[in-house]
Amino acid sequence: MTLKPLTRNLFAVNSRAPLLLTSEMFGELMTYHQVMPSIVDFISLFGEQSQPNDLNFSGFSAQPIATKPLDGRAVQELGRSGKQYQLCYNLKCVKLKTSHPTDFTFDEWSIRQAVIHHQFDVVGGNSFWLVVKGGMDLELQRRFKDLMGDKAPSECGSFGTPEESFRSTLFAHLMYCLWAREDWRGYIAWLERSVDRESQSAVWGRAAYVNVLKKYTAQDIQELQIWEEAAGQAIAALEGNIDVISALLEFYEGVAKDKNFTVQGDCAGAVASFAAQVKAINIQFAMEVKRTQALVKSVSDRRELVIQHLQSQSAIRMEKVSHRMEREQTMMLIITIVTLIYLPATFVSTFFSTDIIKYQGADSPGGSFSETAMVRWLQVTIPLTFLTGLGAWVGRKALQRGWASENETPHMRSYPPHEIQGWHGRIKQLLMPPRPLLPYNEK
Repeated sequence: MTLKPLTRNLFAVNSRAPLLLTSEMFGELMTYHQVMPSIVDFISLFGEQSQPNDLNFSGFSAQPIATKPLDGRAVQELGRSGKQYQLCYNLKCVKLKTSHPTDFTFDEWSIRQAVIHHQFDVVGGNSFWLVVKGGMDLELQRRFKDLMGDKAPSECGSFGTPEESFRSTLFAHLMYCLWAREDWRGYIAWLERSVDRESQSAVWGRAAYVNVLKKYTAQDIQELQIWEEAAGQAIAALEGNIDVISALLEFYEGVAKDKNFTVQGDCAGAVASFAAQVKAINIQFAMEVKRTQALVKSVSDRRELVIQHLQSQSAIRMEKVSHRMEREQTMMLIITIVTLIYLPATFVSTFFSTDIIKYQGADSPGGSFSETAMVRWLQVTIPLTFLTGLGAWVGRKALQRGWASENETPHMRSYPPHEIQGWHGRIKQLLMPPRPLLPYNEK
């Protein structure tokens, strides 16, 4: 008697579209094939959604071989003895959706997952597979048919005895594990290249191949955060695959040692061969996890470096603003000096233009030059201008001394007492800035 595996595929238009069946159809299908209830947790990963949900979810559920078949489990007409085990798990792979023709950083990658449910009758060797995956390409179905079809290798597609059927199920599990391993190396390499391109100016600065020093903004920090989150999702997916494959291996190692496992033949050897291959897959996954963790650390370090560059550029801009304000203050000082020069003359001219002092007589209505008026004007204006400038200069020195005293260091001090005696010494202390502390003799 030749035993062939029964397969059912549930799929959708894409990974975020509803499955192409109704809830009634799903309930009837699960009831007919006596699928364990935990399948609902895995099916809920799919469905109509705007963004992929539960990408970090990874699970493994199994029912061991029953010592005594439950009522209704044994259906001889369908080749069911009631002594069966079943398991359900999900795996994730990554695929390149679209490739940008000019800029590789705009390539679109998608983390896709598939749910695999499997039942195996340990008496008759019948097996049942239920695979749920988004997308219309039916990729896993095609691979399963190629593996188990008539043109498949004899060690994979043989179902003549329960032992051969059991071996074939291990090859099917291995095929799903190999599917989950695909393209991760290319995806992580793309992440590394993209991060390096986006942040190399922060590391190299004015390197030869960087045309100009980049002007950083808050958007650069946000972009690096996006790359870091993408790498974090990759780590979660890879570690989830490692845990699921480890649980799958542990389950089959337990099945081979179970006394209720009645399949005759070298099943322990088949499990050992299966274990060696899936362990090699897990080692590759673990290497990719370490590689991605190093990428996450690199992104975090470069984000801190970008923050430092952003702060440095902000300080440079503030310094430029300060220099510009200083130049403006210099111009204001010049305007003030000019105003101070013209102010006494303007005041004197205004004063002498009043009726208090008159130098022209009433007999000369056209006006005439008055040497006495000019002399008087100069005698008053020049001293007053000098006194005004001197007052402004004394006031400026006093302000400078006050600013210097606020920042006075221990090695700076005022003049010794013997140099500030008398009114001229007081003026000297007021006008001259502090000088370095030098030893002097009090005597």
